[in-house]
Amino acid sequence: MGRLVPGDFQSYYRNGDFVIAIVVFLFGATLNPVLIVEFGFLINFIERTFSSNLYCYTSELYGTEVRSFGQGITYGIGRFSNVLRPFIISFVYTGFGYLNVFILISLVWIVSGLAIFLGPRTSKRSLEEIN
Repeated sequence: MGRLVPGDFQSYYRNGDFVIAIVVFLFGATLNPVLIVEFGFLINFIERTFSSNLYCYTSELYGTEVRSFGQGITYGIGRFSNVLRPFIISFVYTGFGYLNVFILISLVWIVSGLAIFLGPRTSKRSLEEIN
């Protein structure tokens, strides 16, 4: 599905991150089983599309000489955050409650959206122009 997203990744995801932040919050706030399934589907759909396109965007941020290194560091930081996430989530859940876990996750999506929004525009530009 990610390949169906328009070529202008940043324009599409200027809203995508913020939409998923809202949907994550609603997912945690509802007790209605039908809405839980619907919000869960939306989260999964938007996140999978986002992830597949984000790899294309991040590779364009680095010069040709360091592209593999830069993308490897970016990927490694993401993997490391996957190690820390269960500890952070359990700390927030036990210390602050169930809904605050989803507020935290929504805030992380908002920060991600801001990073893309403020990042360099890469669509319809050559790599030489970006670097």
